[in-house]
Amino acid sequence: MFKIIFLLLISVSFSSLAINKKTDVLTQQHYKAPEVYLKSTFYGDNRERIPVDQPYAPSYTFLGMVNQLYLKAGQEPLRFHLGVSHRSHFGGAIDEEKSNLLAWFHASIRQVSLKLGMMPFDFIGDISPALFEEIHFRYPVLDGMLLQYKNKRIKLNLWLDWVGRQTEFRREAFLLGLSVKSYLFSGFEASFDATLYHHAGLRNGPDVLEESGGMIAKLAYEKNTSSFDVPTKYLLSAGYYLPFARDRKSSTDWDTSQKFIGQFQVTTKYIGLDSEISVGDKTGIVVDFRRPAYQSQKYIRVSPVLLIPQVNLKFHWDFEVIDNKLTQMQRILLKYQKQIF
Repeated sequence: MFKIIFLLLISVSFSSLAINKKTDVLTQQHYKAPEVYLKSTFYGDNRERIPVDQPYAPSYTFLGMVNQLYLKAGQEPLRFHLGVSHRSHFGGAIDEEKSNLLAWFHASIRQVSLKLGMMPFDFIGDISPALFEEIHFRYPVLDGMLLQYKNKRIKLNLWLDWVGRQTEFRREAFLLGLSVKSYLFSGFEASFDATLYHHAGLRNGPDVLEESGGMIAKLAYEKNTSSFDVPTKYLLSAGYYLPFARDRKSSTDWDTSQKFIGQFQVTTKYIGLDSEISVGDKTGIVVDFRRPAYQSQKYIRVSPVLLIPQVNLKFHWDFEVIDNKLTQMQRILLKYQKQIF
């Protein structure tokens, strides 16, 4: 199936080259040749936890890659995309290799954009690991919907990922996310981010409904300046973090935890410093898909960052204090994206 789609993409690509060479002006005005895009993401994560029995800090090491090839056809307001996505964890078992079909509609009218279908997950943009982590190596494809609105002052993303369909044996499961950012004045901005994971369990089994998620409301200040002829960006933010979860086997009430969350970043062209703190209630809440360290009562992270913009590479060396115990991890992310036809 995927070989057929790949050959179809290549065939249409060469056809688009031939069409572009035509000199019929009338035809060119009414027809836009399909375009083909390649997206590749290399990722690495080495989590060295000290001590190894830290409950919020599992230790593991992995490398992997996601490659996505897709074709874009049509013109605004409606376009269609078709392609393939393949994720590989290096050194993993064969069943860890995962291939997906990519196929989605993209409708856009003025500031509103709607995508429906199976699309690259990173279309949703940046999101805090306190709400959702490991997008690239766990969930390279979003099966559902992405609604976006943007003007000079407001940017909104609403997305739905249908991760488990309802059958005669199982009930539905889905991920829901919302991000709203408002640009205020003189570098200040307010934002609200939220995620919810809904898992309804077996159809004929006991009443199992597990839900978990979180929300972050914060105010940030960003300033771009130049020191010694080196462009530098400063970012300072502070906000309210509320993780929540419930399991209907025991109760319909939500278990919540209130936390303060703050971040400070300094970024130049090649190096940077990223730091974060999360302090608040310590509960037994386990929120799916977020970084486990945010379950702790006090979490502090300081991360020197190496940037190589010529190849879009980022390397983080994270030093974390989790409930007064020091751990560390290294992360690398290399992205490549290009229109090849």
